[in-house]
Amino acid sequence: MSKGYVSREEWREAAGKKTADYWFDSRPEYALFWETREEAEAACTIFEKRGILISSAEGGEHCCTGFTVEELGTNKFVVFCHAPFIASGRRAV
Repeated sequence: MSKGYVSREEWREAAGKKTADYWFDSRPEYALFWETREEAEAACTIFEKRGILISSAEGGEHCCTGFTVEELGTNKFVVFCHAPFIASGRRAV
């Protein structure tokens, strides 16, 4: 299992239904951030309830759970979970 930070959220609408898509990154500096721990913890609760599915490195799909807050600095809190993420092959610059 790898650590993945929630890095992007995008909403789309099809047939009158709104759906959220999420992206994860292994680097915390590319994560979405919240200014208070309370806001980040509220986001964790929302992510848990949404049943975020990813393509699994082990095959099939994996439902992400166990979202956790990490403090990066003053007024900067990020959210991550551990899951079988597929490595993107992207190199850090």
